[in-house]
Amino acid sequence: MNILGIRSPRFNRLTYLLSIFFAMFVFVGLGVILSSLFDVAMGVKTDSFEPNPFIFLPFFLGYYLYLIMAVVKRLHDLDIHGAWSIAFAVAIFIPIVNLITGLYLLFTDGNAGDNKYGKRPQVVHVMGVVIWKKSLEIGQTV
Repeated sequence: MNILGIRSPRFNRLTYLLSIFFAMFVFVGLGVILSSLFDVAMGVKTDSFEPNPFIFLPFFLGYYLYLIMAVVKRLHDLDIHGAWSIAFAVAIFIPIVNLITGLYLLFTDGNAGDNKYGKRPQVVHVMGVVIWKKSLEIGQTV
């Protein structure tokens, strides 16, 4: 699966964290900016800042789908089937449950070696851009 340049079937903890924050800034930020520009172009004047839901909603849905994809890849790193992401998709709307689930995904270490979903991630990347790569030790192969 290659979504937004991401080829790895597994996300380690740092890749997961950076991916969800960066995607939030990209999707939600663009949604808010374009929503504001649309309101200005249409002559809508408001006293409070409320994004136009017709412009903002597609960006929020894009972020939500990216988040589910990141959860699937994180679950793969934990050697858990990605179908459990459906439970996460529902749990994200339940207070306390979403906090516990999010903390579990963030702080639980993935499998130390390879698993049925692929090799252990050796790089930290955000939306396809490699941020950090683990250096190889002497005698170690890729």
